[in-house]
Amino acid sequence: SAFRQAMKTDWPAIKKIQLALVREFKYVYCAVAPADGETAWMASDQMNTESMGKFMEIVSNKFPNDLISMVVDGAGSQKAKAHGIHQLVWE
Repeated sequence: SAFRQAMKTDWPAIKKIQLALVREFKYVYCAVAPADGETAWMASDQMNTESMGKFMEIVSNKFPNDLISMVVDGAGSQKAKAHGIHQLVWE
């Protein structure tokens, strides 16, 4: 290709270009009160037990007097005993 030809003739010191695929993720944790649409949410760079624990703390502080039913998919980071607030959560 023309690019390869240019690389050989114009920049002889550069023999190889290495490309790297970089994937970056943001995780958004959100809970919505169906009666009034009030939300509690947070964004994180990680999806792990510590982040889930922080989110559960945000939810429990936002809705301190409410009975909360939260549907999760059962990932390891979502186990209530792992983030120390299991007294607030029934599994």
